[in-house]
Amino acid sequence: MAKGNFFKHWPTMMLGLIVAVILLTAVFSFQLNQTEVAIITTFGRPSVVTEAGLHFRWPFPFQKVYRFDKRIRCFEGSTGKLEETATRDGQTSSPEFMWTTASAIRNSFSSSCRISPTRK
Repeated sequence: MAKGNFFKHWPTMMLGLIVAVILLTAVFSFQLNQTEVAIITTFGRPSVVTEAGLHFRWPFPFQKVYRFDKRIRCFEGSTGKLEETATRDGQTSSPEFMWTTASAIRNSFSSSCRISPTRK
């Protein structure tokens, strides 16, 4: 390559270099939100990442990223009487469920019941 041809095409080469850097950054990194937790498996061995931000990893065959939501979910049911259960002493019980994605993976839900006086 002659010396004059290199300097003649340097904008094209710089554009190619910038595109290559952007592509490699996209392949070797992942971004984690504040409401997420990630489990990275390296050849099947898991490790946990909890900090939000940009993290680097190896491509797919070596490491795989699994993202989970870490916010607490709450289900109180609707306000109808179908969800309420009467107890022997005349009070009603409404089930409420709270769970996180991690507890859902372990199949252990924490539940609580709210007992309120009977409505007449």
